[in-house]
Amino acid sequence: MADVVLSGPIRSNLLSMQNTTKLLDETQLRLATGLKVRSAIDSPTAYFTAQGLNNRASDLNGLLDSMGQGVKTLEAADQGIKSILKLVESMKAVANQALETKVNPTTITGNRAGDPLTGGVTLAGLGDLATGHTITITVGEVTETVDIGAASGEVATVQDLIDW
Repeated sequence: MADVVLSGPIRSNLLSMQNTTKLLDETQLRLATGLKVRSAIDSPTAYFTAQGLNNRASDLNGLLDSMGQGVKTLEAADQGIKSILKLVESMKAVANQALETKVNPTTITGNRAGDPLTGGVTLAGLGDLATGHTITITVGEVTETVDIGAASGEVATVQDLIDW
């Protein structure tokens, strides 16, 4: 096969077109990868600068994620505290309502003369009450039972019943 002989201007034009094609390929590769330099061989200074900046950006993204999680944790804690404060306010309202509720006192009568009972009256001597019997006391929705007698945990007098 015969060699192709090119004149000087045509050879220069061909080399220029080959160089333009090479530059176009590099530009397309940079656009596709987003990298100005692909390896340290192309430009060591630019490559290592870019690598350092990418590492720093990665570190900052990690810190940003951690701060976001911290903010979410604080928001959850704030919501929990608000809920607890609402609960405390509700409990205070119920306690204040209970404090303002008046219990209608009842005079205990039961001796044969119908006189009110006083602290020293013995319960076992009233009507059908005797040692070993049980008195049931209901105030509102609370019911308590008390045994009559002299043993520990039992009541013997009206004063014991009041103190109980």
